[in-house]
This record gives sequence, C-alpha cells and structure tokens, in this order.
Amino acid sequence: MPTLKKSCVYQVVSLLDNDKLRQGEKLEGIDIVEPESIDKEKIDYIIVASTPGYPAIAGQLASMDYVEGRDFCDYRRLPELM
Repeated sequence: MPTLKKSCVYQVVSLLDNDKLRQGEKLEGIDIVEPESIDKEKIDYIIVASTPGYPAIAGQLASMDYVEGRDFCDYRRLPELM
C-alpha cells in the first residue's frame, strides 16, 4: 500500500481536520492540525482529499480568505495524484 510521503509528488507538511479528537495525532508521521492553525506564508497549496466533504471544506477555506484554484483544489483536479 502506498504511503502519503512516498506516493505523493508534493511535500505533505500537515493534514487538516476539523475533528478535535484527531488534532494533535499523526498519520504516517504527518501532524494532523486544525485548519485555522495553518500559516499562509509557509504553504504553497492546499489539496483537499475529501470528495463528499469538498463543498463544505471549500466553503470553510473561502471563509478563511483562501481562493479556490489559486490556494486550494480538489485532489481529483491533479492528475499526478490519481
């Protein structure tokens, strides 16, 4: 089974999750953090990996002043991840 670090062409620096129970945990050594904790100056792009949750997540990111296409997208728009 591929891992996030080995199968991704991007450097994954953190995983965002609204679930307070998951925040502070790690998945494959990658920190799970609350979305509000991300520093816009330290990231290049946000890739949303939740298909059913995409509309809500996109709305949340937009309310945080991120712009779809410029700052984030659905992972299905990145063929190198498929």
